[in-house]
Amino acid sequence: MSTICTMVQTSSGMSVKAISKALSRVTADIWDYGNRDKLQQIYGRPVLEQPTPKELVSVLAVYCQALESRPHAVPILSPIPVS
Repeated sequence: MSTICTMVQTSSGMSVKAISKALSRVTADIWDYGNRDKLQQIYGRPVLEQPTPKELVSVLAVYCQALESRPHAVPILSPIPVS
């Protein structure tokens, strides 16, 4: 996670503490307000407890890498609509 925070810090100028807090918040938001069915599809198993930010980032990275290796696969994640 420190590597990810450092990479984000380089490109965003945010502090590592702010990045870590943002990752924690987004993990909680996904758990509280996200689509649990899609989350379980991404994990490939039932997700019974809120994941840690580190776990969520790791699982999403593996998922995205798998999508890149199958370019014709239909992605499960959909873009967030901009209003």
